[in-house]
Amino acid sequence: MSAIHANFCRVAKLFPKLFCLIFVLGLPAKADTTAVTTGPTADFTGFASSPIGFAFTPLTNLVVSQVNYIDHGETQPIIRFWSGNSAFATFNLPAGSNTGQTISTNVTLTLFAGQNYVITFQDGTNGFTLINEYLTFQLAPQLTNYSVEVYQSGSFTNFGSNFYVAGPNFTFTNATGVVASPVLSITQNSPTNVTVTWPAPSTGFVLQRTPSLDSPAWTVVTNVVTIGGTNQFSDVVISNRFYRLYHP
Repeated sequence: MSAIHANFCRVAKLFPKLFCLIFVLGLPAKADTTAVTTGPTADFTGFASSPIGFAFTPLTNLVVSQVNYIDHGETQPIIRFWSGNSAFATFNLPAGSNTGQTISTNVTLTLFAGQNYVITFQDGTNGFTLINEYLTFQLAPQLTNYSVEVYQSGSFTNFGSNFYVAGPNFTFTNATGVVASPVLSITQNSPTNVTVTWPAPSTGFVLQRTPSLDSPAWTVVTNVVTIGGTNQFSDVVISNRFYRLYHP
């Protein structure tokens, strides 16, 4: 059973009041799993001048617990997670000393089922990164839609799915327990107008509204604008109105 998350806020016409509730349903989390496992030796070694990694889609909500790379003497190792062509999480890992061992950093990052992501690795912002290519590898069963991706000139290029570049990797747990929900804020601009805001990106969440919770008829709000790191929606309020961020 997938987790269900709803963040509710209410606006009353005559006596404006706000309340927010977070509901979470699910099952206990499972043990850590590694995203990609490889054969014992690399089939090819080379250099990448751009962020390189792989795309994937989780089949269930995941909590990333660790990110890692293979030490080839990188001085500024950076791992990023992307949604579309925008990086929403950046992790600066400890520098390497050419040991060939795995260097990792503990993190907490939620990834949502059905959303497409890319994880990339690079050494500094403009440096060359030593990479190993593996033709024998295995993707965790909780992930699908795998492909090798390189970020160049503001977008990703797909290089196929029959090899793995190390490169970045991560471990995760199945997030069928509590998952953090973005918080809604409401500002009353006038007696009949409010602005609803929440953090951007909030991958997988959509804003919905309904005039009542007795027999709610939730409808998706589509005319949302993003300014900086904030999603915004301006609404005309002529009666009670309830809002929520919903993730299926």
